[in-house]
Amino acid sequence: MIFRVTGTNVIFFSLLLAAAGANAQVPSFDSLRYFDVSNSQLNEPCATNAGVKYKATFQLQQSDTENALILNSAAPADSSGDITAMSTNQKVKDCVGIVIDWWGKAYYNIFNLPLVDGEVDLQNPYDLQTVADPARLENGFNIASACPSSSSEAEYHRCAGLNVPTLEPEHYILYSESDQLPATLDGDYKQIMGWMIKMGLGYDRYIHAIYDLDANNNELLTTLRELGLTTFSPEEDAVHGSLILTIDQLYEMKNCLGTLHPFTSYNSRFSLKKPYSFCNQLNPYTDPDRQVNRDNDRETFFYSVARNYIHEYFHHTQGVHTLNRDLGTSTDCCGYEDPVEALPFWIEGAANVFADLFLWEKFPDMNHTVRNGFERGNGRYHEEGSPAVCQGLDTYLCDQNSRLYREKKEQHQQGGGKCYLGTRDGTDLYDESIKQPQCSWDMAAWYLAYTTSFQVMWVDIPRDMWSLGFLGSFEKNVGMTVNEFADEFSSFFNTGSPDDPPPHGFFPDKALSELVDFWEFETNPSGR
Repeated sequence: MIFRVTGTNVIFFSLLLAAAGANAQVPSFDSLRYFDVSNSQLNEPCATNAGVKYKATFQLQQSDTENALILNSAAPADSSGDITAMSTNQKVKDCVGIVIDWWGKAYYNIFNLPLVDGEVDLQNPYDLQTVADPARLENGFNIASACPSSSSEAEYHRCAGLNVPTLEPEHYILYSESDQLPATLDGDYKQIMGWMIKMGLGYDRYIHAIYDLDANNNELLTTLRELGLTTFSPEEDAVHGSLILTIDQLYEMKNCLGTLHPFTSYNSRFSLKKPYSFCNQLNPYTDPDRQVNRDNDRETFFYSVARNYIHEYFHHTQGVHTLNRDLGTSTDCCGYEDPVEALPFWIEGAANVFADLFLWEKFPDMNHTVRNGFERGNGRYHEEGSPAVCQGLDTYLCDQNSRLYREKKEQHQQGGGKCYLGTRDGTDLYDESIKQPQCSWDMAAWYLAYTTSFQVMWVDIPRDMWSLGFLGSFEKNVGMTVNEFADEFSSFFNTGSPDDPPPHGFFPDKALSELVDFWEFETNPSGR
């Protein structure tokens, strides 16, 4: 195993070797992980891979073109009792996971790596992200980022590029060994995710666990432990949680991109410097909560599954732009500490809009479509001879929301022709009063894109949310308050008959690449 450092990371190692002049004190090493600038060695007391614990040392070698950490020695760690705990009374041991992600890359991320000079602690630790190709370990682990541990959580997100799209994101899609999962699911999921990544939606640190309770889940659980997943509940101090052991423990915290992210950061413990967007779901083909969809959709059920996966991943891409702040509102259920006050019509509505447009565009080329010879819908539901995507539940794939548009407009007019855009419980964030009825989240999002642009809804608003909050960003990029926008939407939906078709362009037929440039976040990132 070789760790190679090239390009901008040369600067990092220059800093390492120049740090000897910093303020210092004598450290207590024991089994501490550290980099010694006096002999250019990294001491690794515990790293796990595939459930096996190792301790090792690495030598820094430098040349005119590269820096590499080369393995000097390695041995199995005999007992977890020899591994330092993360804090007093901490159940989780300080053992870094070297984990292979969904795309076949090996990640070895070190947080709060002390720099020492012999017996002197230089008081200048770093957080490292490293990645390797396991098939070419002789090329080593590239250091993707090296950030001072003294950085704030927001500074770390910017330094590590967690809010910038990449073509090689760190993703973990984990499955049970179950014959109840379609053999084609992984390939179909990879195809969809590959399209989104090329579109500019590839962001690091996404985990999706898909499992059956009665299946073999050993590998899935091992990976989650190596990523640092702990048992956690609001009643338990997360700092003293234990690493996940059983599938029942995983099921108890079943949630997709909820507010609880109980992943350890090892030396940094539960710092938000190590966030993962975590979708924890039962196998959709056996989940009792999906029975109605399975019965109605039958052979087209995969499109419902795909829409859910796209929708949830899109939430991940929304959340990365809030950096260390929470994607939600202060009235939400789960104790957000510093929310950007993003309203659900934008969080959920914008994600639904994306999933619908994405599936409509990619439908003809999807593996599942080609295998089965399916056709896109003709707008006629439950009629003999209509395409299969029109025989089950109402979907955008059948009629591009024509019927849903009529239904929501009719409900709006019958409900008084006035609706509001507040929090999930109806709270108006401007005056804290409860206002009902709420506007259709999806239709309000479609209307937002129609009256501004998809670029404004999906790129401009999230870019400014960290600094301005959602309300401030909305006002800056839309030119009106959310309440003024709700009044405008109410007037729009209260005009004409529900039988009137949506205006031209409300549900566009253009490719997503013509509607939005997600790669703009690469040159003009969020969180400034």
